[in-house]
Amino acid sequence: MRDSLWLTFTEALVAGQVATARTAGVSLAAALARAGHPGLAHRVMTVLDTVDPPQPTGGPVVRGSPPPSWRWAPVLRLFLAGPQDTDAVRALTAVGYEIVPAVDAVDADAADALRVNLCRLVQQATGVALLPGWQHESEARLEAVVARRLGLAVHPVATWLACSPGR
Repeated sequence: MRDSLWLTFTEALVAGQVATARTAGVSLAAALARAGHPGLAHRVMTVLDTVDPPQPTGGPVVRGSPPPSWRWAPVLRLFLAGPQDTDAVRALTAVGYEIVPAVDAVDADAADALRVNLCRLVQQATGVALLPGWQHESEARLEAVVARRLGLAVHPVATWLACSPGR
């Protein structure tokens, strides 16, 4: 059930269907909290509040709140979008990034691979590294759109290497 909620939530966000995203996101957050994943539930609600901010209730407005902790994780976990490149993986891991493993369409049905990869992107990544040639793959373009809508940092591999955690 959670996988279908993730998919509905992600598709609604990409399509700009805020009401559908809110409904699916609230249900997803509740399911995640019940399953013992309060951090993921908080992350979903943070995304929802970014896309569809709560309306003021007349109380005091709190400004300067710290950013959600998942955005400032001590180790950045990058999802790689584009034609897989083992040299890029080695270079990124060598400077301190963790790589979120993607499922290749060769290993699974293309639609199933896309579902799994979007779930991994949403659940595990704190950023996306765009590999050379990413713009020629529809899946990579979709992954980049989803990541940007979720507020994740999306940059070419060269940018991630120049701003590596080890520098």
